[in-house]
Amino acid sequence: MLYLEKPIDFVSEMEQSGSFVEHDGDILLLLRSAHDTYPNQWTLPSGGHMEGEDKYTAVIREIFEETGLKMQKEDMQFIKTCYMHLEEYGINITYYLFHTTISERKEIVLNKDEHADFRWVNPQAALTLPLTPYLRECIDWVYKK
Repeated sequence: MLYLEKPIDFVSEMEQSGSFVEHDGDILLLLRSAHDTYPNQWTLPSGGHMEGEDKYTAVIREIFEETGLKMQKEDMQFIKTCYMHLEEYGINITYYLFHTTISERKEIVLNKDEHADFRWVNPQAALTLPLTPYLRECIDWVYKK
């Protein structure tokens, strides 16, 4: 279940940050590895916060670790906080959604332990791919498709 407002009884076990990385109208999607959670599904550069990290530090670190792209805080536009309950794992996550635009497509260096491939795709075409839970809703919020 995905919530835009924090439910009264929601207790978060984890914080995550993720970002739409956009270039020339296309967004960067990463294909999750076959051995990871949500195998062979497309997702944003994102991940859990480390001890003491704020949402900006976490999203910048995750983008770099997963793609090799270097971002600065001023590059990141915070979109919204949402609250996810992942029934299959029995976990509640507070998720911070960001957006950033890059002026040129730089080389993507994948973390092969986490992702098998990447793709630049327009938001409408992304909706036709097998996506991780709630990414479809996030695309709708940001791109209003």
